[in-house]
Amino acid sequence: METTPTNNHPAKSPDPIAFPQEWLVSFATAPLLMAALGTKALHDFMLNLSTNSEEILRGDRLPILHFPESDKNIQ
Repeated sequence: METTPTNNHPAKSPDPIAFPQEWLVSFATAPLLMAALGTKALHDFMLNLSTNSEEILRGDRLPILHFPESDKNIQ
């Protein structure tokens, strides 16, 4: 007589590379927080850069250009 296993599931072989899910979540938390903080810093930098470039290119600080009169006004 053959003995049949009572468990229908095949035996799982231990995987030496497997980590518990809690470890994976804790390892992924720090890079995600750094990415969020980096994105906020990049946003603030770009906003500051755009404000400063607008200030530089304002019309009241540009030189006044004097164009010569056209030929129509001379005649």
